[in-house]
Amino acid sequence: MSVSLSPLPGFKTRFLTGGPSRVFLPILTEIVRVVQSRQIVCAGLSDGQVFNALCLAAREIEGATCLGIRRSYANEEAEKDPAWRAALDNVQRDFAGVGRLLKNNAKALEAGEPEVDFLFLDDLETGSQLRAELSSWQNKLTVNVVLAMHGLKRERDDLVAAEWKKLPGWKLEFAEGLGLGFSFLGDSAAKIREHFARDLPALAELNRQAAAEMALRLRAEQAEGAALAFTTREFWLDAVFEDREKAQVIMDHQLREIGRRDSVVRGQAEVARDLSRRLVSLVADRQRAQEIMDHQANEIRRLDAAVENLQSELRKWQAQIAQLKNLVAVARSACQRRGRCFDLYKQPKVHYTFPQKVTRELARTPRNLRRLMGQKAPRIAPAKPDSAPNQVARRIEVEPRYAAWIAQNEPGRDGLQTQRTTAKNWSVTISLLIPVYETPPSFLDELFQSICAQTNEKWEACVVDGGSTNRAVLETLARWSERDQRIRIERLPENLGIAENTNRALRMATGDYVALIDHDDLLPPFALYQFGAAMTAEEADIFYSDEDRLTIDGARARPFFKPAWSPELLLSSMYIGHLTAYRRDFIMRLGGFRPEFDFSQDYDLALRATEQTQRIVHIPHVCYHWREHPASGGSGGKPTARRSNLAALSDAVKRRAWDAEVLEYPTANRVRHRLPGAPRVSVIIPTDSPLRAEKCANELPSNTAYAATEFLIVTNSGLIEQLQQHPCDPRVRFVPFDALFNFSAKCNVGARASESEYLIFVNDDIETAQTDWIENVIEPLQNQEVGAVSPKLLYASGKIQHAGLVTGVRGLVGTALHQWPGESTEYHNFAQSMRPVSALSAACLAVRRSDFFRVGEYDEKRTPIAHSDFDLCFKIRETGLRCVYTPFATLTHRGHVSIGAVESPQREVDKSSIFLLQRWAHYTSHDPYFPEHMREWLYADSPTPLRMSSPPNSPRHDYDSDLLIVSHELS
Repeated sequence: MSVSLSPLPGFKTRFLTGGPSRVFLPILTEIVRVVQSRQIVCAGLSDGQVFNALCLAAREIEGATCLGIRRSYANEEAEKDPAWRAALDNVQRDFAGVGRLLKNNAKALEAGEPEVDFLFLDDLETGSQLRAELSSWQNKLTVNVVLAMHGLKRERDDLVAAEWKKLPGWKLEFAEGLGLGFSFLGDSAAKIREHFARDLPALAELNRQAAAEMALRLRAEQAEGAALAFTTREFWLDAVFEDREKAQVIMDHQLREIGRRDSVVRGQAEVARDLSRRLVSLVADRQRAQEIMDHQANEIRRLDAAVENLQSELRKWQAQIAQLKNLVAVARSACQRRGRCFDLYKQPKVHYTFPQKVTRELARTPRNLRRLMGQKAPRIAPAKPDSAPNQVARRIEVEPRYAAWIAQNEPGRDGLQTQRTTAKNWSVTISLLIPVYETPPSFLDELFQSICAQTNEKWEACVVDGGSTNRAVLETLARWSERDQRIRIERLPENLGIAENTNRALRMATGDYVALIDHDDLLPPFALYQFGAAMTAEEADIFYSDEDRLTIDGARARPFFKPAWSPELLLSSMYIGHLTAYRRDFIMRLGGFRPEFDFSQDYDLALRATEQTQRIVHIPHVCYHWREHPASGGSGGKPTARRSNLAALSDAVKRRAWDAEVLEYPTANRVRHRLPGAPRVSVIIPTDSPLRAEKCANELPSNTAYAATEFLIVTNSGLIEQLQQHPCDPRVRFVPFDALFNFSAKCNVGARASESEYLIFVNDDIETAQTDWIENVIEPLQNQEVGAVSPKLLYASGKIQHAGLVTGVRGLVGTALHQWPGESTEYHNFAQSMRPVSALSAACLAVRRSDFFRVGEYDEKRTPIAHSDFDLCFKIRETGLRCVYTPFATLTHRGHVSIGAVESPQREVDKSSIFLLQRWAHYTSHDPYFPEHMREWLYADSPTPLRMSSPPNSPRHDYDSDLLIVSHELS
């Protein structure tokens, strides 16, 4: 039997959109006719032509219907989608009673909807999306269903084609276009094989012929329409020419009349031009006078403000000097009472002289006064209960607070003048890369004003306009290029996209470094000075600074004080953001920006660049004002950026040859490493509490799904005998420890009794309902640059107890984000982002067994109880590994439950504190992942130190090493 495919009779020109699926329309409709599908679903409208063809096929089958479903994307309304609007028109005009449209799958999957026997899948880009789609339709498919998938040739890390091949059923595949595949289940396969029989090998060629014939037929229809229009135009021209003679007579009369009046008009025009010239001159004089008056008024206001600030500063410093004298007297008195000469100011702190330390203490005086007066630290506002899951909850910003910070930390007029004098001696130059496209002229004026006001004049602005058509934009660019020769403009005939436009700017650059600036943002006057100072002082390939937001009404808000170079945080989000500068020859070697990652081209560049260098410097100054307006990326005005962001991260994972997957979370990205096989894990729990030991032996294993786990409970022999009288989980082992109480020694004994690849030290008052917590805790350790990991620890109230530890604060050490809501998205999703930290809590701390013994275990002598976790983390960091906080495992830490009677606990804490100051001064005095400005803005210290005491009649020795807060007399 020989078969020929029909070129779709009844398929109209307006049904064809020209997309890649046009080459498959004949075979699609033929298979629907052969199988006699009655319930057809087109999941994914794409360009709409497949839905039109399937509706035509359904119209020929009695009782058949075709359902079209549009895939929805964030911030994309169906009513603004041309394919959706065209499909609605076609259903009403041609397919009433046959075609039906839905905006998503929800309605089609309801119980009352009929089962589907032909499912066409489109607009899917990854195998995981295909799995999810088929899972949602599974209960709606008949046993004889035909599955069709468009897009098998899409090249992604997570290949659709690989997942398609796993599906059951007899398959047909076509390679043209983006690739089309069919999977026939049940009787449908037999019908297709019987119908096509010998023509099956040539089916692809038959389909191509039918598609070509259909295209030719539609072109013929278009040609017939054009011919008809031409014939009509000929009739119309003939009628016009018949009246041409009459029209010529009238035109001659009008020309004579116009000539008569022309002389009068010319005289009037000359008078008008003279008046116009006079008016322009008067307007120009008035504008110049107004500019002079405005300048004088601004100068007067600045001088008044400067005088007022100086007076205020003088009063503040006088009060702070008096306060500092009192604090120094208290410290000396405390040292005399203790009988030892321990002066905090004389401890070796890296990079700080004595006057600098005094200045830093003066800066902290207002905060110390607030504590002494009992004022509470600023709290974090939780997200509203009815807010969307991916909506960022905002901190309640008190603008006066940030204004005060700016006044205290940023240079005034004299400081800026000093910067100008200093910068004249520098040789390093900076090229600013600025792609422009239809930017509001007011934004451009403000941007160039901020650049020209820089105290470091060693810069050039490389501006590339991507084919703007707005005359005001072009005039603004021309005006500024004439005003300052350092502003160089290149105009492109068309917009090549952000990445390629920026590449054009990169080719224009001649500076030692290039810095990336968006066309609608601003620089503070000292921005390039701070970068020039850093570049002059230190050889590096990448520099990045802090930033803040500029609200629509022009107010500065939401400062983002950033940590030092944090690889895991960059995987979570593009945290280095603005302002970032790269060495020009370095970025040229990388190949510049890649257009396939438009809208995330800077993230892609940062990922590639940080793979090639570790010479990365953080500049702790707010050097960039990111303007918030509806179309800006910072306000969510670029929804496609999220997809290109994930694509850039996936490409980085592939490039680094990591066995990992990229997951999209509402708050941040996640690179999740796959565990090789099922590595053994030992959970080590030191305890002497009968109640807590029994709870750990039963509840913790039952709430842990990871099979390759053993739970080692380290306790005294008497308690072991009691616990062994009751059955417990077979994964539980008891390790005897009968010496005097020593937290570090107990952990070491448990580690030596283990032979697992990974160790997780856990306090006996840790609880969890997350059954996959172990996988999520050890997963970051698959990166060999990571040496230790701790999860998010919550109080029973749901507030954060631990999201990483902080050094260099009151009491020596503290906890980051303490008492924030557990799901807080404050401060750029810090609580929900994986990131490096200075130290981790031993309440739950995971390490590789080999690394634990390589660095020397817990220090049993110098940190027997307090600060053992800090000492261990510092030893790990000293080897070049990082300590990482992960938000993807969440546990409840009851806190203080395990603090028991310890002989002279405060004395032990003091001894451990002194050891940390002596051994780890460079780590305890400075926290690179929670630097000074971030600490002043975010860190909420405890109002009083924790005083440990023993419950009455309690013989047990329990402890909570991470909560032993140190105090000293200067607190």
